[in-house]
Amino acid sequence: MHWLFLLFTTARAEVIDRVVAVVNGQPVLASDVAIGVELAQLDPSSRLPPPDGDVTRWTIDTVVVRTLAESVKLYDPSAREVHERVDGLRSAFPDRESWARFLARHGLDEAGLEPMMRRQLVVERFLLRNIQADPNDRDAWNREAVALLAALRDGVVWRIVPASQSELP
Repeated sequence: MHWLFLLFTTARAEVIDRVVAVVNGQPVLASDVAIGVELAQLDPSSRLPPPDGDVTRWTIDTVVVRTLAESVKLYDPSAREVHERVDGLRSAFPDRESWARFLARHGLDEAGLEPMMRRQLVVERFLLRNIQADPNDRDAWNREAVALLAALRDGVVWRIVPASQSELP
């Protein structure tokens, strides 16, 4: 006689990532916010205004710009520009081990980082083309960027998703 044993285990839901906002139907994940903020702090070439404390709104703003600019060829960086930007970011780390830890912390490799850097370059190119302030005058640049981003945000459907709505029951 064959015995069939079934092993029942208690299923446990584990949150791997969560939706923090939705912009024009596109989810913005907590991991998008985390890497975006870290990239803005590490990338010496970044022209994005720094997050002012509201990092979710700042990430929403970058997604808003991308939804408007990503399909416009004028803002599309070349593969060489993206690669150079990744090289520049890598040089912000003291050694290869630190660089590898950064990538691993975000579940990335260099190939996975390139699309993120491309998206960041699209946003920066859009801002450079649409802001009149000198990008070297960081205060004036940031003031105009914040005003432009607020105006763009008003023209797009977006919402912040409270933590209780983005988690599984």
